[in-house]
Amino acid sequence: MKKKVMLYPNPFKDPDLKALIAAKQQCDGLGADSWIPSNIEHAAALSLIPELRAIIARPEECISDTDMIICLGGDGTILHVSRLASEREIPVLGVNVGNVGFMVELEQSELPMISDALRGEGSVDRRMMLDVSVIRAGEEVFRTRALNDAVVCRGSLSKIVRLDVLTDGHMIFSHSGDGVIVATPSGSTAYSMSAGGPIVEPHAENIIITPICARDRNTQSFVLPPEREVRVRIGRLQDKATFLIADGGDQFALYEGDEVVCTRSERVLKLVRLKNQSFYDLINVKLKRLGSF
Repeated sequence: MKKKVMLYPNPFKDPDLKALIAAKQQCDGLGADSWIPSNIEHAAALSLIPELRAIIARPEECISDTDMIICLGGDGTILHVSRLASEREIPVLGVNVGNVGFMVELEQSELPMISDALRGEGSVDRRMMLDVSVIRAGEEVFRTRALNDAVVCRGSLSKIVRLDVLTDGHMIFSHSGDGVIVATPSGSTAYSMSAGGPIVEPHAENIIITPICARDRNTQSFVLPPEREVRVRIGRLQDKATFLIADGGDQFALYEGDEVVCTRSERVLKLVRLKNQSFYDLINVKLKRLGSF
């Protein structure tokens, strides 16, 4: 059966579109139908290229029978498609056109391996996700899903935030500082790691809680089993510049008394793996590259 592939480019990382065009050629070579979603940023600019214009399509017309998504960028590009891919249970293959990329599988020099994925070779990693909601005065006012993390943080010009962090009704810690990160193992190598949190194997399926710039230096990170419910309760605010940010996306404003609730999602992100590389081999290579910047 002919495969159908969604190509999800990042023109900021791939400004000359070499990776995108090469990925399309790999699909063409195996007789796979490829398409680019019309609602991505800079789709209008992509439409100026004749060979790409013909494959730009509305997602609602093509997503239902799509077999694979190929992301051409970095981890941020994968985050952009993670909710759609998890909802539709479509596996994602990441091609690193960025700098580090802990979730991407291929480097640009390995683009010919796309054909291996289209032939069904390799394996699939199932990455845990979080369901994230905001409860205000007893009612849910916001809901989303996160692959990496849910961050409760102060605005850039606001003072410290005061938070209570609880699990299953039990207090973990009260926190005064810049905020708190609730992360998955996939997100442990992102903002959580930068804030001093632990690196956790992607298959461990834990929930990681990491305070950001805690005023009390005794406040530490916690690693919880996946069945826990985590609540971050917003304390007294001296201004209204406190936000929830899921996977680095749009900000949702939070107010005194709001609760951000994080639980393990029933949905997972499927990541295509083609190379026999352990997590520890990968992390050492990526951290060395990160340290060279």
